[in-house]
Formats: sequence, structure tokens, C-alpha cells
Amino acid sequence: MLTKGFSNTASEANFDLALKGTNFLFGFYYANAAFNLILTLLIAGRIWWVVQQSRRAYLGNHYSLCDKKFKAIITVLLECGILYPISLIAHAVVEGNSDILSIPVDLTAVTIQLAVSYYTFSNFNSDMSNDI
Repeated sequence: MLTKGFSNTASEANFDLALKGTNFLFGFYYANAAFNLILTLLIAGRIWWVVQQSRRAYLGNHYSLCDKKFKAIITVLLECGILYPISLIAHAVVEGNSDILSIPVDLTAVTIQLAVSYYTFSNFNSDMSNDI
């Protein structure tokens, strides 16, 4: 995403506008990552708190089978909820240092390889089902 100032950076006002827009963009990335991380932790903490309160109220502080399910839910929630802020921060770091990094970041080859492997796997499965 580029700001209006990138259209002609020869002008000092446009260059300042471009820098300000870039700073706002990175601020958005970092604030979004922090908010999503905090929200994920709050949701997982609330589920944990409700499980602890219900266990004390109904089971007399005994370990139950439901605890395993709730721990699995909290684990999945934390894993999924932490991936997005980490990817946002990594994206902001790579984008912010793109003039310093000499390695271009292009995932086209990975996408093509995934598509080829999916196509090969689906053809293999269809051939196997026709043999049966």
C-alpha cells in the first residue's frame, strides 16, 4: 500500500508525505498485531477462568475429562491466534527493511509447487479409486 506522496518523490513535501504514510502503515501493522495478541490471550484466559470456576463449583476441584477438551481448545486458540500477529510483525519487518534486504521475497515458486503437488496427489487418488 502506497500513499499519495510516492507518485512524485522529487518534491520535498511529497517525500515527507510518503514517509508519514509509511510510518502510519507500520504503526497500523504493529498496533494490529498487539491488539490481536492481547485479544487472543484474553479469550484464552477467559475460557481457562470459566473452566476453573465450573470445576470448583461442580466437581470439587477434581480433574475431569472436560479439562482435556478445554485445554485442547485453549491450545488451538493460542496457536492460531498467535500466528497472525507473528506474521504481521514479520511482514512489517520485511517491508520496512526491503531496501536493506538483498533477497527478494517472492512466494510464486512455492505456490506453483503446491499446485503441482495437489494436482499430482488428486490424480493419484482418482487413479487409485478407478482401480478398485
